[in-house]
Amino acid sequence: MYCSVQDIKDDLTESVVAQLSNDENPNVVNEEIVSKYISESSQLIDGFLRSRYELPLRNVHAILKKICIDIVKYELYKRRGKVFDSI
Repeated sequence: MYCSVQDIKDDLTESVVAQLSNDENPNVVNEEIVSKYISESSQLIDGFLRSRYELPLRNVHAILKKICIDIVKYELYKRRGKVFDSI
């Protein structure tokens, strides 16, 4: 995994992540959904890296963490139908 649930909370704030991830209680982060998106995003990144690098990477660069966070944010907003150009 290139990022954690806490990284997503730190980037968006916990209340925003809760609103985007939890259909039943928008005050509590649904960590299962966020973790699912983190896993899918990490697999997507690995798919691009697989042809050039031996996986798992020995040293994970900070840019991969940022890319993973950005993909997860996009997916969280997309599940709410709120994808804007800035996202």
